[in-house]
Amino acid sequence: MDSLLPKILEAYGQLTSNIDSWFEILPIIPATLNTEQESVEKTETSSLRDNNSFKFGKKKSAEIHREALFFENDADEKYHLTDESKHLYNDHNKMERRQISGPTLSTEELFSHISSTPNPDSHRSATVQGPTTTSTIDITFEANLHIKTLMEKSMHDTSSSATHAADAERILVHLEKYGKADTISYNGVINAYAKSRCQESAKKAEEILERMESIYRQQLQKIKLWSASSLPESTQNNETRHNLQLNVHNQPPPIITVKPNVRTYSTVIDAFSRRKPTRPHNGHGTEFALSSAKYAQALLDHLLSLYDATHDPCLKPNEISYNTVLNAWAKTGTIRGAQKATKMLKVMEDEGLADVISYNAVIHAWARCGIEEAAENAETILRRMEAQVTNAMEHNSKLSQQKHDRNFIRPNMRTYSSVIDAWSRSNHPSAAQRAQSILDEMETLYATTKDPSIQPNTISYSTVINAHARSRDMANKATSALKVLKKMQYLYKTGKNKEAKPTIITYNSVLNACATTYRSTYNSVYIEQQNIWEKNEIHHYQSVALGIAKQIYGELTSSTSKIRPDYYTYGTILKACANLMSPMDDDDATDFIRYIFEQCCLDGQVSFGVCFQLKKAAPIDLYRELIPKQAFNAENGHFRIQDMPKEWTRNVRERRRHNYR
Repeated sequence: MDSLLPKILEAYGQLTSNIDSWFEILPIIPATLNTEQESVEKTETSSLRDNNSFKFGKKKSAEIHREALFFENDADEKYHLTDESKHLYNDHNKMERRQISGPTLSTEELFSHISSTPNPDSHRSATVQGPTTTSTIDITFEANLHIKTLMEKSMHDTSSSATHAADAERILVHLEKYGKADTISYNGVINAYAKSRCQESAKKAEEILERMESIYRQQLQKIKLWSASSLPESTQNNETRHNLQLNVHNQPPPIITVKPNVRTYSTVIDAFSRRKPTRPHNGHGTEFALSSAKYAQALLDHLLSLYDATHDPCLKPNEISYNTVLNAWAKTGTIRGAQKATKMLKVMEDEGLADVISYNAVIHAWARCGIEEAAENAETILRRMEAQVTNAMEHNSKLSQQKHDRNFIRPNMRTYSSVIDAWSRSNHPSAAQRAQSILDEMETLYATTKDPSIQPNTISYSTVINAHARSRDMANKATSALKVLKKMQYLYKTGKNKEAKPTIITYNSVLNACATTYRSTYNSVYIEQQNIWEKNEIHHYQSVALGIAKQIYGELTSSTSKIRPDYYTYGTILKACANLMSPMDDDDATDFIRYIFEQCCLDGQVSFGVCFQLKKAAPIDLYRELIPKQAFNAENGHFRIQDMPKEWTRNVRERRRHNYR
């Protein structure tokens, strides 16, 4: 024993040195955030150092296995298990893992055993009397199984409450009261709140994190005092001598049972990134998203500071930590969010942490920010990824050997589709052509490699159709959109691409391309300025577009169609009538408008948008005839959507709109 004491003291000397760093850095989650610029500067200048820290003791094999069990069905597992944990987790008896299907005690029995079991400093087991047998269980492990079950229920709960998360926290509070909570307990409850849809979930998750930090500091203090009490008397201060009087050094070494790790902080960051505003419209949604992103960024900065100060590998930010913050910035839909995400991507690239999720998040940020150069910036990131693939292949011709290399990051379907989306939102004169060329590139790559991760799907094709609908190519947008739809139908029906099944959104996008062919602004201004030949040409393209619109509507309403029109379909058809027809001079046009609206009423799809487009498309007499008297405002000729017959609006699921008075 005497020969081991110097080694123990040396180890605890390293430990207490690390502890001092923790005490200096822990209380830095501020009540009010630093300025946004300070937050970004911290992220950009923080350097991740080598893993040379002293670890707080070694977990027993059973404890590591127990922690691994809770990650078994977690999508984030590969990022959060240490190498040691992975080894034990993979090599452990698989049959034994399958036997642990859920809690063995009821909640009442669990609470009873928690309060009657000794403190975890001695042991955590409890004796359970069954109908025919008596067994011994780890009561903390049993409690964690309960928490895990509640976390899974919280994940699938679509209500705005956090009932399951609150139940999980009650178990945690009981564990805390009797000193039996561990890191897994806290992480499970934090995850339950993060996955819930409660407005206060992020705040609750952060409060539990702060409790973890407080308990960890207390446990570190106990270790520090125990370590100091074992030093020679000449080096002891008054506090140490007092501890000696309390016989501290004769007690067994204290242990760390609660310690926030990268999983803990990443989950709280995720909780903030998932927050949704109570009033998402009128600009409040953007403001709220920016606030959430700032909180997520502040927590990441806090984690970076902890790692920088302690060199603790359990606190080293990983892909999930960064990607969650990237996603929070991307969801703001602002230029600021896109710029922040781009800067963070550069930090991740420098640290070797960037993956395809990182690039996709930044591309999505540019796609949604709404500035003129957004699509160019999004495509630039795509080309940067492709260049990395090319460089990797030049260094290693065996693609399969590089497939899972971190430095070999290949664009996938989501990457290309996000860039297509960016072009579909652009006002660039050739935006539709750029979107179409990326789709063509996807098809060529898939045909060459047969890689399912880059196979175009419904979203890819539908987004290109939307790009054509928004295009300035007035003459060809309808036919170009129809061409993409026909290709989707062919690929799906022949089985060549079962991922390219058209949806109602696809058909509605084609209808919108038709409706916006030389739309009404051109009718009143542009067309009148053209000569007779040009006017005839414009009317020809409008006639073609109207024909395509009627063709699409006919397909949707045919007896063989498995897709039915929705309120957007009817509104867009009426929009096409308003822009492409002359109902004042054409009885057939008037009859068609009447027919469309009556079918819309029968389908229960009358919405605000449908009535708005009806008012633009129909002659005033027809409009007054079709709108019920109780919903018609005789003073100004407008409609009141809330006064429409309920059977007319029964299938509408659009966002609530103000009355059109």
